[in-house]
Amino acid sequence: KWCHLGPSLARVEKVEVAESKLKNFSGFETF
Repeated sequence: KWCHLGPSLARVEKVEVAESKLKNFSGFETF
């Protein structure tokens, strides 16, 4: 379980970071 859980959690973190960056980028873009 841990072998699959590790990579999956890492992917979730990367996705969250990417989404936050996109939100910040779009926010700056509106200004």
